[in-house]
Amino acid sequence: MLWVKENADVVSATQGFIRIFGSVQDPVVEVSRNAADDNARIAWVLFGSALFQKISFPAFRKVFSAIFDAYPGERLWNFPLPAETALLRVAKAELGRIAWDNLEQLPGIFWSTGSFVRHHGPLADWLKQHTVRELWRDLGEIHFMGKKAHRPKAVHTLLRLLAPAPVGLGLACAPSADALPLPLTMGARRWIGFVGPGKDLHYSTMDESAKLRLGLSLYPELCRETPALAAHGLQFFLEDGSSDFLCREYTETCVKCPLSPFCCKSKAETYETKF
Repeated sequence: MLWVKENADVVSATQGFIRIFGSVQDPVVEVSRNAADDNARIAWVLFGSALFQKISFPAFRKVFSAIFDAYPGERLWNFPLPAETALLRVAKAELGRIAWDNLEQLPGIFWSTGSFVRHHGPLADWLKQHTVRELWRDLGEIHFMGKKAHRPKAVHTLLRLLAPAPVGLGLACAPSADALPLPLTMGARRWIGFVGPGKDLHYSTMDESAKLRLGLSLYPELCRETPALAAHGLQFFLEDGSSDFLCREYTETCVKCPLSPFCCKSKAETYETKF
C-alpha cells in the first residue's frame, strides 16, 4: 500500500500503540474468562458481544461483571431465567446516572443467548464442529447480534472466541479456507480518519463498504504476524474511558503514547501538522 510506504513514521508509531494495547483486554473477554469452563466462557462471550454497544468500556465492564456475578454459571441458560425487572435492577445499580440506549434490550439479549445455548450446546462442541462461516451464520439467531451483510457484532464475537490470548479465548473451530474475519471498530475508524490514510481520502464521505475494505487492508500492514492484534489494539484509540479517553488513561495523558506526534487530540504538545 502506497500510504504505508510513504508514512513509515506513522506506521511505526501505530505499531507501538498496538503493542501497548495488545495486552489490554476488552471487557467482554476479561469478564468471560472468569467462567468455570469453556461452555460457560463461550456463552458469556456471546451474551456480552450482543450487548456491548453505545456505552463506554469501563461502564460496560461494571454492568457486565455485575450480571455475571448475579447470575453465575448456568443461570445464563438454565431455567428458571431471571425476570426482566431483576436484570434491569442489577444493571441500573451499576449505571447510576449513566444513560444507555441498549439497557431495555438487556433482558431480551440475555434470554435469547440462553435459548441459543440450549439449542446449540454444549457450545465447546458447537465451536469445534463448525467453520468460521457456519458460526457466523448461527450467531444471527441471537437477539441484537445483527442481520446485515457484515454484522460487526458477530465478527467481533468470532474474534473474541478464536483469537489467541489476550485478544480472545484462543479456542478452535472446524478448519476451512476462510480466514478469521476482523472487526472495523470505532477506534480503528477514528485512527484511519485522524491519523491514517483517511485524512487524504475524504474518509467521512466514503461509503461503508469502501471504509471496510480500507480498514481490513490496513491490519496486516500494521501487524503482519497477527492482524487480529491490530484490530484489537486500535479499538482503544480515542475511546471513552472513566474520565478521559482510554488511550490517555493508559499513556499518562498522551505523554507515553507513540502516536502523540501525529494525533490531533494529543495533550502531550507534540502534535505536528504536515503541510
